[in-house]
Amino acid sequence: MGIVENPWQTRFKGLNSLDNIRARVEVRPDVIDGLEKEPGGVVEVEVGMALSRIYRPSAQELWILLYLLERSMGHAKLAYSDREKYAGRLYSPIYDTASSSPAVCLLGPAGVGKSQLAKAFLRLMPDDCTIDVDHHKNIPLQGAWLVTANPHESVIQSLVPFLGQGEADMRKAGHAVVLKAAAAIAYRNGLSHILVDEMQFMVGSDRTTRITKTLLDLRQLGVPFVYIANHSLWRSLSKSHAQIAQRLLANPLQLCPDPPDSEDWTGYLMECSRVLCSYLDEDLALRATPIFDMTAGLKRFVVLLLQGAFRIAWNQRKRRVAWPHIIASYHSPQYCISREQVEMALNKYEKSKRQIDYESPVAMSGEQARGVEDARAKYTERVMANRALVSAVPVGEQCALPEIDLQPSPKRVPRPKAPPRTVHSLIDSASRLRRRI
Repeated sequence: MGIVENPWQTRFKGLNSLDNIRARVEVRPDVIDGLEKEPGGVVEVEVGMALSRIYRPSAQELWILLYLLERSMGHAKLAYSDREKYAGRLYSPIYDTASSSPAVCLLGPAGVGKSQLAKAFLRLMPDDCTIDVDHHKNIPLQGAWLVTANPHESVIQSLVPFLGQGEADMRKAGHAVVLKAAAAIAYRNGLSHILVDEMQFMVGSDRTTRITKTLLDLRQLGVPFVYIANHSLWRSLSKSHAQIAQRLLANPLQLCPDPPDSEDWTGYLMECSRVLCSYLDEDLALRATPIFDMTAGLKRFVVLLLQGAFRIAWNQRKRRVAWPHIIASYHSPQYCISREQVEMALNKYEKSKRQIDYESPVAMSGEQARGVEDARAKYTERVMANRALVSAVPVGEQCALPEIDLQPSPKRVPRPKAPPRTVHSLIDSASRLRRRI
């Protein structure tokens, strides 16, 4: 009698190599064209959509994906050892595998690409299919669920669309009922991972308490899960009791911006240039360092910066984007908030309460720490050198200076406080008002 293959384990065969991972997750959009007659607003939207579809995994992203994949393989080996045990536990599952291990927190600053990495993991997972187990026919076999938190409902309620049964009725069901149904269906479908995103947008005075309870509930599903967090959410969770922190914060995976001189950063800019080549006069990879200075290496800001450059060029009735348009986009009012955040992220001498959002709350690996520190140090050196250059040139000639002005934005001058109200000042105000009448 031949050996019966284990479908829960064999589906991962051939995936656990970096080359295969890159081939499955990489996304290269088509070159955009046909924008010559479109208005600036339409061009801005289309450029943003095209650039947002680009996914070129960096070295650190490939290793994170490989780790999560191996975690899925380990879960399949423990929870689905053979068909008989699966059939026996199908109607009364007891979960004692992944629920005993800590959750994985995918940690990084806002805009670094954590959500894109989660979507890439879905593409990495084996394709959904159906299998037959004994007399059970067409049982779904799924790889992973990506749950996006909704500010208006609990994350557990956000699981309802994945359950495939009476969605309207399940939404009326209680928290415990949905949790139990999700656990049963996750086991039946051979689920290997659950990813939860956008939890930082949950609102309310009890926000941290609700997030903590949700994460602890997800551990009960018996499936390895990853939750995505920015630095502020991590700091909120770190104030929990020690036993909760051990279960939720013991396994962080940090995603950092790529250094400006790295192959990953220049490769991403080359891909942006390829997609926009019909309308771009610049090879963005040759401007890797100044673009890093304008975006802090955050790909979300690269998209916003180039969208603004196209908008400015089209408003000037140009149909080619040049470097001056990118500089103008950096200084535009639409990029104001992004520019301030870039300066907070890169300027090591900037002291601000908001800067803590860009400081990692956990120790980074040696290579990551060196990359971030080197980028900030070089940025600060360029700022100081630019200040010296600007101060040495007459005001009338400063507009001819090369590159961009890297001086931080001027600080807002607070409005002076009004003097305290007194009885005499109120009487004087009333007298002036009567004279005007």
